[in-house]
Amino acid sequence: MADGRLNRVFGWTWLIVWLLFGAYLELKLGDPVWSREAHAFPREVWRAAHAHGNLLAILNILYGHFLASAALGDGARRLGSGLMALGALIFPLGLVGVAFAPSLINLTPLGGACVVVAVGIMAYGQWKAR
Repeated sequence: MADGRLNRVFGWTWLIVWLLFGAYLELKLGDPVWSREAHAFPREVWRAAHAHGNLLAILNILYGHFLASAALGDGARRLGSGLMALGALIFPLGLVGVAFAPSLINLTPLGGACVVVAVGIMAYGQWKAR
């Protein structure tokens, strides 16, 4: 049975990754080359990736915490848990990758859709459990 452990462990790990990425971005602010207008696009999408990565890490922790109380079958629990973790991986990594390969921006809607479906599954399970 999916008990949410995957999302809690993944969420805490992913939070550390994105906090460290934020520290890297802070260090880059002191770089005069990085501060130039020519680097504005990667800087902005990486800031968005940092913010979304942290948010999705926390959302995974919460998802894992509340999964046990959702009135869902094992298949729905596994599906929601996997989609939440997958969406948290795909969305911010797609944003980071845009600086290297602009076509990677096409991954972000897939990551967002995974998160939306996972939240829908959780909402249904919580509504059913009330």
